[in-house]
Amino acid sequence: MALLQKLKRHWFEVVLVVAFGGYLYAARSSGSCPATLVGSWLGGGEKVVGQPAPAWQMPTLDQQLLASGQLEGEVVVLNFWATWCPPCRAELPDFVALQTEWAGKGVQFVGANVEEPSQVEKVQRMADQYELNFPVTFADPAILEAFGGVQYLPTTVVIDAQGRIVKRFEGRVSTDNLRRAVESAQASL
Repeated sequence: MALLQKLKRHWFEVVLVVAFGGYLYAARSSGSCPATLVGSWLGGGEKVVGQPAPAWQMPTLDQQLLASGQLEGEVVVLNFWATWCPPCRAELPDFVALQTEWAGKGVQFVGANVEEPSQVEKVQRMADQYELNFPVTFADPAILEAFGGVQYLPTTVVIDAQGRIVKRFEGRVSTDNLRRAVESAQASL
């Protein structure tokens, strides 16, 4: 009886503790950092789905420029990531495997690192460590804004061969979900 009275008096604190525990459980089970989970719940990035992808041009690790126009006619999986982001690192092996599987089938992954281009050595070490088999570029703030305001990492955008954004994922994307999005983009050919 005394416990029930204490719970009645402190109901708000009990609700907060239960809600926070559920939030942490959801963040952990989704493979995303908590901030990414909140960003996904609040939305914002979905407004770009169905829209033409913005034209872009980004410097690569080898100081060349990669432009969206060079990938016309291909399904592009554009992944915004950072070396310090654990969910970003966790999905890189999946991207390498999928790029290998889809090689020559009209699908091209592009890693768009959000760190300063001055971090090229650190990013190159990570690209070597994970044996990245797709171009790695550096996305500036204007690119992040053009893709709906990339605020959470990782964020992955799937663009069909006609240049339309067909899906945007915030947080670590599962291989199954990414596969479905790419297959949907390929079906639009």
